[in-house]
Amino acid sequence: MFVKSVQTQAVVHFQFVLVFSWLDFQTPTDGGYIFPDWANALGWLMTTLVLVGVIGFPAYLYFVEEGSFNEVNKAVYHDNRVHFGRTNDI
Repeated sequence: MFVKSVQTQAVVHFQFVLVFSWLDFQTPTDGGYIFPDWANALGWLMTTLVLVGVIGFPAYLYFVEEGSFNEVNKAVYHDNRVHFGRTNDI
């Protein structure tokens, strides 16, 4: 029970920080220098790649593993049978 609540809290906090970072975004400056648009685009690209990994990998596990959502959730988070999409019976 504690693990699920920590996981849920982490996701909620992550989304909160992400949304308010986007809403409060201002073009970065260094003194009087305003960074070019390509630098902002590069920063957003790096952020997006990290988010794809953080959000995409668990989504990938849910699509690859067999069973219902609840069965896969139990296997991924509680059962130790599944570790990064593979079974441990090697």
